[in-house]
Amino acid sequence: MSVTVLSPLIAISTIITTATTPISVLPEPESTTQALDLSSIYATDSENTQTFTASSDSVAADISRDSYTVTDPPAPEPAPFTSATAVTTTTPTTSIPVIPSALNGSTKEQIVQLALQYEGVPYVFGGATPSGWDCSGYVKWVTNQVTGIDFPHGVSSEAHSAYTHPVSRAEAQPGDFVVFYSGASEYHIGIYLGNNKLIHASKPGDVTKISPIWTDSVAFYSLNG
Repeated sequence: MSVTVLSPLIAISTIITTATTPISVLPEPESTTQALDLSSIYATDSENTQTFTASSDSVAADISRDSYTVTDPPAPEPAPFTSATAVTTTTPTTSIPVIPSALNGSTKEQIVQLALQYEGVPYVFGGATPSGWDCSGYVKWVTNQVTGIDFPHGVSSEAHSAYTHPVSRAEAQPGDFVVFYSGASEYHIGIYLGNNKLIHASKPGDVTKISPIWTDSVAFYSLNG
């Protein structure tokens, strides 16, 4: 049997050659990812998109057009409470009778008596009851209660009704009517008390009260009979 002996140089050369031979590398596969073109989607979306623009000027114009201004009033500051603060409650009282007191004397005297019982009733425009009345409503109610006639409501209607006639200031007596006028227009009426005073439903925000006659522009009327 023959044995082939390789020389050491040949063996070393073979190892070096093998080590330095480049190893082939498989190329990377091409990317299969495709860029997504969104332009067509945006274009389609924008066709159905509606844009609403609110102008602050136009909104302000709509609000100011009606001239409404809403302002919250400042909250009142509570008064400081101390142990010395007195807490009291009062029950409101009124002298306005539910049922009038008995009347006596002549018709004019009864008108004065009844009229005085309702001092303090609040002025209510168009009212004609003790819960609230205007000047002619007051005169109407008192006169109706005393006489039973359907006395009208309204300053001019009462002054020139079929139930009254004019009298001079010197002739006027308590229980007659005092009519205030400006030019040819009557604008207020009350019940004469004598001594240049009357009781009347004064004005909005006020009550039925006694007052001096504050002007010479007045006329006096008395019930017939």
